[in-house]
Amino acid sequence: VEHINPGLYYYSPLQHGLKHLSEKREEKDLEIFFADKHIYNMVKNASIYIFITASPSKNIWKYSERGYRFCLIEAGHLAQNINLVTAAKHLACLNIGGFYDLEVNQFLKLDGVSDITLYIACIGICG
Repeated sequence: VEHINPGLYYYSPLQHGLKHLSEKREEKDLEIFFADKHIYNMVKNASIYIFITASPSKNIWKYSERGYRFCLIEAGHLAQNINLVTAAKHLACLNIGGFYDLEVNQFLKLDGVSDITLYIACIGICG
């Protein structure tokens, strides 16, 4: 990844840009996310990890009983677009839906209730 220092970033839709949250992650942090060590071995050298998160309570407030469903649908749309862009750039992308929610949410400092992680997209050297 050019012109960006290693670390954890948050994409701010209001500012249409990245906000730096912390320095480079430790490899041990990533390993505890995955029950399947085969998947971990495939993604441990990826250049970018995109954590797709949602705030279901905000959507439920706005869209009632369909709010949670909309979070899942939009996460799928976002993941599809990530895959299309990476394919166009001749990069590898592996989407991960099976991860330890508690560990990932703690890593991202999400409470796991009002803000949750839905998906991880690993881009770059994935295998």
